[in-house]
Amino acid sequence: MGSPSGIADTIKAIDAIERHTNPRSVVNEFGVYARSFGFSSVAMGQIDNPAFAHKPSRIHLSTWPSDWAEYWVKNNLVVSDPVARMALSRDEPFCWTDAFERYGEYARAHRNMNNEFGLNDGFAIPIHTGAGPPGCVSLGCEKFDLDPAQLSSIHVVATHCYVMLEKLFGVSKNEEVANLTHRESEILHFVAAGKTNWEIGSILSISEYHVRDCLKSVSKKLNTVGRAHSVATAVREKLIFP
Repeated sequence: MGSPSGIADTIKAIDAIERHTNPRSVVNEFGVYARSFGFSSVAMGQIDNPAFAHKPSRIHLSTWPSDWAEYWVKNNLVVSDPVARMALSRDEPFCWTDAFERYGEYARAHRNMNNEFGLNDGFAIPIHTGAGPPGCVSLGCEKFDLDPAQLSSIHVVATHCYVMLEKLFGVSKNEEVANLTHRESEILHFVAAGKTNWEIGSILSISEYHVRDCLKSVSKKLNTVGRAHSVATAVREKLIFP
């Protein structure tokens, strides 16, 4: 599953998404990009913890099969959905199978229903921007098999798409974005290419801890949470990929 994807493809996908101002169109455009990797369905939205939520999520859009989506919303399956439960406590992306294995008592009904619609596997990207409740981008497929570069591209584009939805729904605030140093910009380019802190340190002949500290500085400057959020914000503000 999936096709090669580099920085140029990531930029192209973000540019295509940026041309839309309607939330549904934004999600549909991301769905087109996701299909190039073999994902058949996309869902993204806020995850309100059932213990604290008092009103429905403001963001909840998908290209899921209509019957599946209607059943999921009508029965408030966020309460028992293993993927949603894991996304609340995780910062990094994960496979659906990881969630099913962790929350076995809740997984059977969801797994069976997914299988009926050909969604045997999938990939979930937790979103924690700090602008609203935690969110998640969930992509369904028949079989999950992507290399690190492809995962990085999907992660960045999905985060960018979700941040756009927050703005369109009036969730996030416009912040003044500070300039990045040459080193910070350089490191973000490698993050966007799917490199780990250790790999970036080896390429730039600096320590892994220096890379980590630079990313912390970037996150503080851009008011972001996580690597993908930093890359997406820097791309949007034209601070990288000049």
